[in-house]
Amino acid sequence: MFTSQDLNAHPDQRITSQNILGSILEDPVLVSSIWDTLQSTTATTSGHTVDFIAPATVSSIVTPPSVDFSNSGSGGASSTTTDNNQLVQLSYRHLQDEDARSNLNPSTTIHTKLLIAADGADSFIRKSLNMPMMEMGYGRTAVISTVQLATSTTTAFQRFFPSGPLALLPLWNDFANVIWSTTPNHANHLMSIPYEQFTKDVNDAMQVGPTNSPGLSTSEETNSTRSTLPKSISNSIEMMARTLAEGLAVSNWMQDPFRLPPIIVPPRKQLPQPPARFAINLTLSQARNYVSHRVALVGDAAHRLHPMAGLGLNLGIADAVCLVKLIQQAQLSGMDVGDAYFLGQYDKERKPAVLATMAGIQLLHTAFSTEYTPAVWLRSIGVNIVNSATPLRQTLANIAAGNSF
Repeated sequence: MFTSQDLNAHPDQRITSQNILGSILEDPVLVSSIWDTLQSTTATTSGHTVDFIAPATVSSIVTPPSVDFSNSGSGGASSTTTDNNQLVQLSYRHLQDEDARSNLNPSTTIHTKLLIAADGADSFIRKSLNMPMMEMGYGRTAVISTVQLATSTTTAFQRFFPSGPLALLPLWNDFANVIWSTTPNHANHLMSIPYEQFTKDVNDAMQVGPTNSPGLSTSEETNSTRSTLPKSISNSIEMMARTLAEGLAVSNWMQDPFRLPPIIVPPRKQLPQPPARFAINLTLSQARNYVSHRVALVGDAAHRLHPMAGLGLNLGIADAVCLVKLIQQAQLSGMDVGDAYFLGQYDKERKPAVLATMAGIQLLHTAFSTEYTPAVWLRSIGVNIVNSATPLRQTLANIAAGNSF
């Protein structure tokens, strides 16, 4: 179990003093806060301001001739020209009335040294520029809903099944989010049943206590192996594995006993309709390159991964932090913010970090999806070793919290 004690000291003392491991933020609240900040932005010390153009729709994007970024990390040619032919050309239409979207102004064209695509997984910018995307479906669907709990909690709970993980993530007070990653057929069932039955199914799945891993003698996969192995050897292997896994588990429980998650209850306030449920098909995607000439992809526009560890937003924020750092370096050195060298550095820094995270999550997904008995035993032993080995657990906690991206 990860706790706030596993994290490195955070520079924000408010977080450190409250022993916060992580936070669940509702998307509308976060987005609204960002818009408010943009709208209230005043002139900075350098005299620049943010031109807030909204609501608007982009009609076309034209980029200058492409640049080879393969050697840009070691010192690409600087592009400091302000010739519009060497800049990104973006045309947009500004909506006169947000409620009358058919009433459009004539198209307006602007030129920029750097275009940042932060427009989500279905990125219009990425598609317009034909930037290749590699995708792989997990064959799983996430069912998401907000529920009310019998008691409030600040602890997140997650249970792993061969079909996928089920997570109960606290929001505020006695409300929590349910994210159930499962097979498409089961997801369709969860979406179709009444809300009361849905919460019952979630409670039944979350409230199951610790169970023993299956014995080798009952494994269909190993029955053929048992015919070629002496029974005494097979029993010895099973005994050693069981003893090691259960011994580690018990030692961990002595320090932090196993806790069942709180019960989901019907909403205490009478609602006109049950809380909504959403189903999202899970995919793994990665842009072949995070940059093009004077263009950088950030967040879901560049990559998407399994929500198992809840790292999608963290990776996107890390993208933004890295890109801002490189833009500042370009400004301080008097160079072009869209220079191939700095964009190449961004690609070389972020893509390996994201790929490493993807690989780790894919490993977890595969490990917890298998029902092959020897793999189940190894998984049980591995999880308990991680939980017992403080340095390893702390390293993983800091990776999950974004402290090492």
